[in-house]
Amino acid sequence: MSVLVPRRPWWVQTLGLGLVFTAYGAFLLGTDDDLDLSLTQALLSGLLVGVVAGLAGSRGARREDARFREVTAGLSRHAARTADRASRRGPVPTDPRVRVAAVRLLDGRRAATSAQLVVGALAFTLATGCAVLLALNDTPWWWLGAVGFGAAAVAWCFEPARLRRRRARLTDDPVAA
Repeated sequence: MSVLVPRRPWWVQTLGLGLVFTAYGAFLLGTDDDLDLSLTQALLSGLLVGVVAGLAGSRGARREDARFREVTAGLSRHAARTADRASRRGPVPTDPRVRVAAVRLLDGRRAATSAQLVVGALAFTLATGCAVLLALNDTPWWWLGAVGFGAAAVAWCFEPARLRRRRARLTDDPVAA
């Protein structure tokens, strides 16, 4: 593993996503009275859900990691971390090289978000609807999923505008907003 990557590597992001879905899936399956699963069966079923979710998220995480390495190739670890942070939030860097790297990271994120905007919004909205139906018909614990997926759907729809505002701030270009 390269020391250049200041944030979590793609495989750690994938593992984290898988563990969250494993715990949530095991909890929901274990508390479902209709299924009557043992703790081991619920954990194994939740693990299957987590593996699928982790694999689904790994492709995007690997692409983002490769883009990060390409953009920050000539920067120190501290400068790469600063560029990554600046592309997401926080103060605008004063070093022109770091600022350019932050803008390039942000542009890559904007391109990926624009390409997936409709599909992502539909997927999160569909997941919200499914979780609501399951909460109404199965167990109220599905409301946790409905809230999470609903929040993700709303955030996903506002992401392009947030990225435009961030780019305008990084480039000092009020027209880009």
